[in-house]
Amino acid sequence: MNKIVLFLLVTIGMIMLFQDCKKSGGETVTPKKSYTLTVSLAEGINGSPGTGTYTYNQGDTVTYDYSLKNGYANLTVTRNNSQLSASGTFTISGDVRLTASHSFLLQNIVQVRTGSQFRDRADIIWLLDLLVDYGIYGIELTVKQDEDDEFSSGYAFYNSSIAPVAAGYENFDALQITIFEARKRGLKVFAWLPQFHDKAAVERNAGWQMKALVNGDVVAYTGKNPQHPEYFVNPTDESVKDYQLSIIAEVAANYDIDGLFIDWVRFDDWNMDMNDSTRQAYQNAAGIDPANIDFTTDNADRQAWNRWRQAVIADYIGKAKAKVAEIKPGLPMGVHILPPEFSEVAQDPGQFGASIDYVSPLAYWDDWGYATSWTWETMLLQTVGLVDETKIIPDLDTDWSNDDAAAVVNNIKNIYPRIQKVLWFKYANWTRRSLSKIQSLNQE
Repeated sequence: MNKIVLFLLVTIGMIMLFQDCKKSGGETVTPKKSYTLTVSLAEGINGSPGTGTYTYNQGDTVTYDYSLKNGYANLTVTRNNSQLSASGTFTISGDVRLTASHSFLLQNIVQVRTGSQFRDRADIIWLLDLLVDYGIYGIELTVKQDEDDEFSSGYAFYNSSIAPVAAGYENFDALQITIFEARKRGLKVFAWLPQFHDKAAVERNAGWQMKALVNGDVVAYTGKNPQHPEYFVNPTDESVKDYQLSIIAEVAANYDIDGLFIDWVRFDDWNMDMNDSTRQAYQNAAGIDPANIDFTTDNADRQAWNRWRQAVIADYIGKAKAKVAEIKPGLPMGVHILPPEFSEVAQDPGQFGASIDYVSPLAYWDDWGYATSWTWETMLLQTVGLVDETKIIPDLDTDWSNDDAAAVVNNIKNIYPRIQKVLWFKYANWTRRSLSKIQSLNQE
């Protein structure tokens, strides 16, 4: 009996399957063939379908739509090597390889001196809209003042509980508002944190001020121009370093930044620091009072003194990076440096380059009386000899002629192809004209 029931069930199932496979006209339906869609998107491209492998049936319609993120240009979409528009549809009739790519452009980051350019939310919105219009990748803004001009150095432009807040910014957190508005526009935000150029710190503790040996006397250092005093703190003083590290930690912990750059992590010349604590520390290390060194010539004592100071600076940079990593693992940190040949400031990227994410050498060739070619023939060549090329973000100036700027940008692209980003400094406020100039330089 069971065998008869089983036979009947199998027979009925076969009949039903046969009926399903017939068309209304009595013909058998051939199952649709399946095909593979392989999608490959380059970094810097938004859209769908995303990178991956998909299965479609013959005759299915695929809808695609791609666009470029800020900092990229010349979107190219292809299907099996035949170019398509940036968006549209196509019908599956076989295996398909869909790719979206772009031309390589240097990613431009503009540096904004907050105290000059950002006085209210409207200022921020106006500039960020322009950055989008001109294809800028990101913005680096001072979160505490760098120079002693519009404001005294060291005053904060964010809601700091450590550094004194600059006048007019008590209820205007420029960093927070910039991050909020930049996120809506797809822009990256980097915090710019000057370190040992800091009048606010000197006001906090006069004993922190940098001292220099001048004509045989130890004096408080106020810069090289008596008509424009500047204020520095002692990089060898542990309490000074703790103060600056606490500000770095505060910014890293409380703000959703994409990275940060520390600046003014250096001395200003050979003949400093000459605070009693520094002199004693060097005497303990080298057996000589640095106040007895002849700083006017290149000699063995001056060289040894500078190596000791370079180690102090490198150690501090390492501690800053460790602090950032402790608070927000993976957050990139960079350092602005003077060109390697400026050895009197005691910055040796060979000692700290491996521990950080970016090294940004200043390329202001005209300020120092060099030819344009010094940028790529000397400065970058020296820096690449000390730091992995992929970590280098040259800091360029906007006051160059169009021809000079084009020469610098083109030679960076051609000679140092692993450099992916450049910074642009403008002492005055950014305008449409200055941003247009940057955009034009980066076109292929």
